[in-house]
Amino acid sequence: MKSRFITSARAAQQARPAHRDITVVVQGPVMSQHSQLAPDGITATVLQRVRQVLPEATVILSTWAGTDVSGLNADAFIFSDDPGGTRFYPPEARPANPLNNGNRLIVSTRAGLAQVTTRYTLKIRSDLALFHDHFLDYFGRYNAYDPAWHVLKSRILAFPIYSLKFEQRGGATGYRPFHISDWCYFGLTEDLRQLYACPLMPEPETSQWFSTQPRRHPTLWPERWWRYSPEQYVTSQLALHTLGIHLEDGDQNDPLIRQQSDRFIANNFCVLDQWQWGMLSLKLLNTQLTLPDVIYAGLYRHGIWCQDYQLYANGSLPRGSDPLLPRLARQWLKRGATRHPVEMQWEGSLHILNAPDPWAVRWRKLAHHWRNSKVLSE
Repeated sequence: MKSRFITSARAAQQARPAHRDITVVVQGPVMSQHSQLAPDGITATVLQRVRQVLPEATVILSTWAGTDVSGLNADAFIFSDDPGGTRFYPPEARPANPLNNGNRLIVSTRAGLAQVTTRYTLKIRSDLALFHDHFLDYFGRYNAYDPAWHVLKSRILAFPIYSLKFEQRGGATGYRPFHISDWCYFGLTEDLRQLYACPLMPEPETSQWFSTQPRRHPTLWPERWWRYSPEQYVTSQLALHTLGIHLEDGDQNDPLIRQQSDRFIANNFCVLDQWQWGMLSLKLLNTQLTLPDVIYAGLYRHGIWCQDYQLYANGSLPRGSDPLLPRLARQWLKRGATRHPVEMQWEGSLHILNAPDPWAVRWRKLAHHWRNSKVLSE
């Protein structure tokens, strides 16, 4: 009986993307807050880090009309009308972030992607600083697919914070179908354009759905009105327009939608850990290895994705796919070790030490990584 799984010859032969073939789309508001890690302002530092790590890449800043971009280092500036955010909590609620900014994400990302002329695109938020380029080692590395579920030319690399398998709250667990983080992606430009070809969220209908509609599924967040999060909306729209899969709302938790989500993500995305990405939010300063246990448990970590890759794409894992070192590092950090700047250096170091290169090459890369990340310890 012929197997339904395939291995892509194109992906198997694919070389590591060259910096000159990459455009970095930095999308979102210009953040001018200063800190030890962002002495020139958050977004200015983000652009500086891109220039340092990917010196031959084209850089596009996609932001809002009327924004002052003087002094910012980008090759092109795209200005869009701000569609605004929509409140997804009741008026009496006082959450830290009451607005659904999904349409802001879609508008600024799509406007940036429309100007890209290179084969590859790295899309990042305007607060995400890049500290190494090791994520490029993973593009095209996993080349097995189930063609019934593979809708893109190649897998899109995705970020773990906050890609969720499930959430936990108050002792209960809720599955999160199609919840792939929108913080950053790397992939073929045509694939990212297809992902962001989704229509804008109907507003205020989407954000205030459960202010008028009855809930059909149990929820961990009864105070939230939105039908689904921006992450779920973007990813599930791709599944809808390619495979006809309809996500009723973000709390849908039946076995069919769970399997559809797992298969779709395993065959169209590859979730890397934060240390593999080398990314840190200069706004939030949150790191994967030190997230609270209730969040970390449901996180779509690289090791979790690898399990689904084996199960739903019949893929075999290359060396270093689910290393022991990050798990040991998490235990070390949970015992009270230094957080944030030093942690990011260690996470990048873990990637290098776990690589299949000869040890002499690993040590040279390690030395280069620490010199390149010098800003973190200053």
